[in-house]
Amino acid sequence: MRLSLNFLKSNIVFSTKFVDSSIDDKHCFFNELKNIASKNLSTAHSIFKVSSCRTILSLSEEEKFQILSNENFISGFSVYKNFDTAIVKDNIITGKKHWITNLEQAQFVIMQLKDTQGELKLFFVELPLQNETFSYNKDFTTINTPGLKDTCTGNLNFNFHPAEFIFKKDDPKYFISNNHNSLCFITNYLGSSQGLLDYLDKKSTSTFRSTYKNLSNLLDREIEKTSNIKKSSEEFWHSRNALYLDSKHLLVELCKHILTDYAGQFYNLNLSQGQHFFDCLTYSGHNGPISTSYQQLFTEPQDY
Repeated sequence: MRLSLNFLKSNIVFSTKFVDSSIDDKHCFFNELKNIASKNLSTAHSIFKVSSCRTILSLSEEEKFQILSNENFISGFSVYKNFDTAIVKDNIITGKKHWITNLEQAQFVIMQLKDTQGELKLFFVELPLQNETFSYNKDFTTINTPGLKDTCTGNLNFNFHPAEFIFKKDDPKYFISNNHNSLCFITNYLGSSQGLLDYLDKKSTSTFRSTYKNLSNLLDREIEKTSNIKKSSEEFWHSRNALYLDSKHLLVELCKHILTDYAGQFYNLNLSQGQHFFDCLTYSGHNGPISTSYQQLFTEPQDY
């Protein structure tokens, strides 16, 4: 099931803005996101990215962006990748931006790009424009994974295409948006793990289930304690990155367990359990191998 405006309209909890919502509303949002991730991780990831854009737009000082943040939309989103070649000069993009979630469905995209000075900034880019002066083309040829296909992830090749600056990465508002994003990633890791556990024998997975319960409780506490924080700190990122890593590790270990003890039962992409398994395999690779995550997550704040 691909994300649709009708789906978003029928699930008003996903119109919640992270910045202005109450703790109860935040719990409602993340609980519903986790529930969807347990059944359809692609949809949950797409919702996460739309919510990221809504949060960023609501934080902007531009009135048009604040108004847009109150509307129903499907948007694409992507942080900077080391292999991106897209550069912004005088609010004009040239080059290639990789791995943009929801690209096929998006009415607009928000992307983290570098300017000519190498500074990372968030930009708003409308997609319908295409003429001789401003152009882009969508490229899905290199995005061919067995999982998460319904996130409609692709690349954009820009040839002098207009962009609108939102705010810089070192702006305090970026921390608030990244706080939200990291909570979404953790939620989807736990939700996808719950989905795998639903297919597995309870007796053989008791340790996994206990870990899942403990991490879910930690996430609930993290939402209550930190979701309204406005300023970054070393203590914050140590706690957040640890929870992120533990949640990712649970998903990786569950996938290993399935490969070792269940194997072929999860290899059929035409079955719901097979599709969910391959979605989880793809998702478990976020930020690279788990060994790389161990090295990075405790030394610097991550982009989520």
